[in-house]
Amino acid sequence: MAGARTVGLEVGNVAPNFQTQQLDGKIVTLEDFRGKTVLLNFWATWCGPCRVEMPALQQAAIEHSDALVVLPVDFAETPAQIVKFADERGLRLNFVIDQEALIQELYRVVSYPTSYVIGPDGVVVRRHAGPLTLDLIEQYLQEAAETVAARNDA
Repeated sequence: MAGARTVGLEVGNVAPNFQTQQLDGKIVTLEDFRGKTVLLNFWATWCGPCRVEMPALQQAAIEHSDALVVLPVDFAETPAQIVKFADERGLRLNFVIDQEALIQELYRVVSYPTSYVIGPDGVVVRRHAGPLTLDLIEQYLQEAAETVAARNDA
């Protein structure tokens, strides 16, 4: 049960909750997405590897919309910059803003892109530094499902 687990960033810990704002101004928390696997992706529009991985994030979000939330967290850029970037690339992801770097600091992000895979029960399944591919995302989704199943069987 996740309630008995330690909150932290290590695999097997409950991911630290946070509150942030979507581009439309809606306030969301990480806990709002419980029940689905969350791919928490720290990125920036100026980051070359981030640009490379965006199509894979978009495809995974579409193909696994029933079980996956892709949550790209942008630091220190304006909503207009993010919207322009997304529109130019046809991206329809659930972009959120971390204007004061609070989430980035909470998750100890030191380079972009950095991603965390958080299982439906809120537990960290994987940390990944560098760009993701669709194959890696698929692998991490499978790991999340297997990890949750194993915990439920225990």
